[in-house]
Amino acid sequence: MMLHGLPRWVLDAFGVSLLHSLWQGALIASIIACILAFGPKAAPRTRFVLILGGLVAALLMWVTTLVIAASSAAQPSTHDWAGGTPAIHLPPVATEWLSTAWAVALALASARLGLGLFTVATWRRRGVSALPSTVHSRLVPLLAKAGLAGRVDSKASTQVPGPMVIGAFRPTVYLPVWAIDGLRPTHLDAIMAHELAHVLRRDILLGIVQQLAVLVFLFRPAIVWLSRRLDIEREEACDDAAIALGPSEEDLARALTEVAALRRDHRQQALAMASTGGKLMRRIKRLIRGEPTNPREYTRAMTGATTFALLALVFVGDVSLGGPAERQASAELQAQRNADLQLLADTLGSTELTEADVLQLESNHAAAPSDLRAHSSSSMGSSAGSWRLRTTSPSPDSHAFI
Repeated sequence: MMLHGLPRWVLDAFGVSLLHSLWQGALIASIIACILAFGPKAAPRTRFVLILGGLVAALLMWVTTLVIAASSAAQPSTHDWAGGTPAIHLPPVATEWLSTAWAVALALASARLGLGLFTVATWRRRGVSALPSTVHSRLVPLLAKAGLAGRVDSKASTQVPGPMVIGAFRPTVYLPVWAIDGLRPTHLDAIMAHELAHVLRRDILLGIVQQLAVLVFLFRPAIVWLSRRLDIEREEACDDAAIALGPSEEDLARALTEVAALRRDHRQQALAMASTGGKLMRRIKRLIRGEPTNPREYTRAMTGATTFALLALVFVGDVSLGGPAERQASAELQAQRNADLQLLADTLGSTELTEADVLQLESNHAAAPSDLRAHSSSSMGSSAGSWRLRTTSPSPDSHAFI
């Protein structure tokens, strides 16, 4: 396998953290869906912040779990003589396959994202020209009202699939030629205002955080749902911000409809920050009829996420404990060790063993568990052997075995 050369503790840490991320992400999605379903009615920008916070929390929980798992896995495995299990206990094949599958999926998703970034970079260089003076003259007042004068460039393009903003630190508004030629002036104003809203909200930078979360949490249904909701709330929040810059709700709704029709005519598909991001019909209805109330959507999401979180937690707990067969084997080994300790204590005429005795016996088990009784007998046969009777009271740090 491609990760075969990595240390065992690295594979263990990744395997455990990936398994725990299943229920962690589902739990966060369930909490967010519960707030959206039963909490006070919130504006799209508030919902956007809440969902983005959920994605960041999921990332932080995964990183924390990975660090804890790595620190535990990097240390020698220790057992509690009362019957405990190691902090990390996954079959070697399972951790290797799980980590390898995640790495392969991450590589493919990263390649896809890299291809998208390369495509966007070509849009910035090819087929671009200055906006017509009539369009630029309408953009200037919007820039001034948004406080972005001198901070945002604007270009006409024959390559971009739709109106969009490209660039995190030096943003540029790109308007496709077919939109400039096909939209009415007031509708073009509404589209430009929407794109400026993306700049005001710093959606490019926030989108990087979102993409990072999606990359890390590949094939996590809860994270996928959060990401899709984030796309919807982003576009609706930008619609509200665009209206604040001057265009009416009706002009923006009609502009979105016309852009969608023009795109179909040109057989273009929206990418990046296109004006039809999210659910277009939902956005149009919202602009015309006002904010919809659909708690059912969030209630279904909450129910599904909660159920998935509980199932994932049960599954991870079972795997972390090694499964029924491995737990039974561990219990049998523990019983054998306790019997050997009792035999040793009875032979020495004492019911107390020092910490050094326990450590030596543990070393004997690790070296050759099947030869433990022979080793113990030979040790007990020598008066000068390493096992000694402790007549004084044990120290507070030592363990007593009866």
